[in-house]
Order: sequence, then structure tokens, then C-alpha cells
Amino acid sequence: DVATYIELTAAYFTVGLAATTYALARPHSLAAKAVVGVVLVLGYVLVGWGLFVLSWDFELRQGACRPLLFYTAAAVTGFRALHTNLVECHFVLGFLNLEAREPALGRAFWYL
Repeated sequence: DVATYIELTAAYFTVGLAATTYALARPHSLAAKAVVGVVLVLGYVLVGWGLFVLSWDFELRQGACRPLLFYTAAAVTGFRALHTNLVECHFVLGFLNLEAREPALGRAFWYL
């Protein structure tokens, strides 16, 4: 249902903000980084499910929801896809920057 998807997206942003705050408060904590990683993965799951729900409602249940709700869900899905990819890019570039500063770390990962 599109309304459930929008509610889950609002919950995702709340949990994402809490996870990011936790990671910023404890920058050297592996647990904090793991929580942010799990939130990123859940972001991809949420985007995929949102695209499925939108396609389902658009193709198979035409007229099942109000146009404003459908367009809001479509805009939220587009924003979520862009946001998730940009945040992941930021983390990957941060990891590569860490690897450049600590060559031993890069060699350790190379042999794995």
C-alpha cells in the first residue's frame, strides 16, 4: 500500500537520523559504522519495495489511491534513490580516503 510505504519512509528517515547522530557521536566505533551500514542497506530495500508498490498500484490497481498520494510516493521514491546513492558514494569515498592515508590497511584488504 502506498500510504504504508510513505509511513515506512518517514520512519526510515527518523532511524537514519538517529544512526547518523550515533555514528557522529562515536566516530571510531565499529558498531556505529555497522548501524549506518545496515540503515543504508535498508534504504535500498525500501526503495525497491516502494518501486514495486508504485508499479503495482499504477498497473494493476488503477484508481486505487488518490493521485496526490501516488505522486507524493513517486517523488519520495526518486528522492530516496538519489539520497541513498549519494550517501553510499560519500561513505565509499571516505573509505578510499582512509585507505590512501593508511597504506597498510589497503594492503591488508588487498590480500583478503
